[in-house]
Amino acid sequence: MKKIADLRRQTIFIKQSERFVIAGRIVDEKSGISLPNVTVKASTGDRKLDERLGRTITDKDGFYRLEYSEDLLKEFGEKKTEINIEVLDQNNKTLYQSPKGITFKIGELYAIDVKVDSNKLPNSKQLAQEINAVRSQQIQALTQKQKQLSTRLQITSD
Repeated sequence: MKKIADLRRQTIFIKQSERFVIAGRIVDEKSGISLPNVTVKASTGDRKLDERLGRTITDKDGFYRLEYSEDLLKEFGEKKTEINIEVLDQNNKTLYQSPKGITFKIGELYAIDVKVDSNKLPNSKQLAQEINAVRSQQIQALTQKQKQLSTRLQITSD
């Protein structure tokens, strides 16, 4: 495993056959809460060639995944290419941009986790808070049911 040093992301290299995958998670830099419905964009080489590889939206847990065929990247002429990742706000303004000079190889999975200021993503922050509130309620309900079942088991065994 090889890591590229950057406090705002981790890069993990895992072999994938004939596919090129960029995946990761977008979280709030202070709380660590996952941010849903955030736009992640990938492009090659020149950052001005907007959406050369495409874009996606994070899921309810803040995860994203962009997948490409080996043939698409071979169109750029090499087995290695510089890939740029951007995280955009609701107005398509860049909140995070990967550092220059990161070379990606065809056939590997790249997990890039990014921390951003959720105050710049108010819709995602609100949705994340709502999702976390529902999860907390579900956990409380399950915990209560577990206690009830435990009490019933004790009464039955006495």
